[in-house]
Amino acid sequence: MRFVARPALVALLTVALTLGTVLPLVAWDPLDPSYAVTAGAVALSGARLDRRGTAPLARLLRVPVVVVVLACVGFLLTHLEPVGDAVVVTVYGLAIVSRRFPPPVAAAGRAALLPLLAMFMTPVPVGDRPVVSLLLITAICLVAAFWSLVAERLVGEAPPPSRLRTLVAAARRGSPAAHAAAREVDATMAPDAPGRADVVRVQVAVDGGHDVEPPLAALAGSYSPGPAPPPQPRRPPSARAVDSLALQGAVALALGLVAGQVLFPAHWPWTAVTVLTMTVSARARGDVLYRGLERLGGAAAGTVLSALVAEAVGGHRSLGIGSLLVVFALAVLLRDVGYVWWALLLTTTLGLLYGVLGAESGVSVLAERLLAVLVGAVCAVVPAFVIRPIRSRQLVKRRAADWLAAVRSLLDDDASDPVVSRLRAVEAATDVLRDSVVPLRLANRLWRRHFAVPLGWSEVACEALPAARRTALDDGSAATELRHAYARVGRSVRET
Repeated sequence: MRFVARPALVALLTVALTLGTVLPLVAWDPLDPSYAVTAGAVALSGARLDRRGTAPLARLLRVPVVVVVLACVGFLLTHLEPVGDAVVVTVYGLAIVSRRFPPPVAAAGRAALLPLLAMFMTPVPVGDRPVVSLLLITAICLVAAFWSLVAERLVGEAPPPSRLRTLVAAARRGSPAAHAAAREVDATMAPDAPGRADVVRVQVAVDGGHDVEPPLAALAGSYSPGPAPPPQPRRPPSARAVDSLALQGAVALALGLVAGQVLFPAHWPWTAVTVLTMTVSARARGDVLYRGLERLGGAAAGTVLSALVAEAVGGHRSLGIGSLLVVFALAVLLRDVGYVWWALLLTTTLGLLYGVLGAESGVSVLAERLLAVLVGAVCAVVPAFVIRPIRSRQLVKRRAADWLAAVRSLLDDDASDPVVSRLRAVEAATDVLRDSVVPLRLANRLWRRHFAVPLGWSEVACEALPAARRTALDDGSAATELRHAYARVGRSVRET
């Protein structure tokens, strides 16, 4: 379970402050309620990207640029569909290609993705007076961005003592969340701080079900916040893989746009949103298929939920807008917890959006919405399996190689990096490996007779984490156990 409470508080506070400012204007007829929806979408997308360290002034200055670009693209999609489709597909492909380049370029590519999704959910209203409408929506979005800055300043980052208290509480419960809390505490200390070893001792006690009070007492005495250790460098994705993902994503989005505009002219964004949510974070064809199943399940549940919420709010437009933005905030934040939550809440947001804008209720368009999601899922899956496919086995082997390299570094007594930093690299590689094998595990269950990939070695790698933590504390027997796991994983990966 990742820590999402504080970012969630920032987002929800941003929503509340934005609604308090914008809803009185929305209530003033003839201002279109989609102004408020657009403002909330832009503010929440900015809030998610703000955690990447963008300067506050730069965040405010980019709002007019984002709004104008989205308005122009939305106008093209509405009045010149072929041109608009080409522009959107090109932007999406370039956003994925940007992962090949240095961090500033990759960050710019990431910054384009969520506003692109927001545009499909709620196009910037241009109306009959485009200049006036653009000035108005820009001003409203600046207000939303300003409130996101205020909310972030009010909430701030979790102070080191708060993180330490979280670790203490989780360790005393014996909860697996203690390991995530331990990494949070470790991130507040200098690389050579003695307290980092005490954090590992707490983790070892939790692993073994031992008394956690002695290591907690030692940590309380040695804990000293300081400059955080530098983040572990990540191996950049291969250029060929990124190019393949970009080509697959662009073709999938093009298919989704055309299919949606032909089959569901009134609700064509549904297929486009499905394609985006299935392909934006995929790293192999198994990811796309797995996300498709989650998307379909989430769409079915989200459709029912949106109908229930729409029925509850009735004809209260302001209440409907508030519910929409809150649900969208939860969707953005819970995406890090589990994709099925993202699919469910995003579909709920779409249903509420069309209710707010006076479209059909969620009940009347239930079948069409689910069919659109199914069509979008097919549009996403086919290119992933046909156009330069990236096999999930290849991805898992790459993740296994990263795990083996991290363990090899931890076992190297001559390594220059602090031993706890090397342990954190092993933990991170284990988390990534565990996530990467999920689609293959599902395939093994569903198609056991025709599809079976040996994955027992991945369980060995994940179960070696306690031995890795003890190894970081100079436990010789644990180092031997870790070497055995390393050898078994390496041998199995070569034979797979």
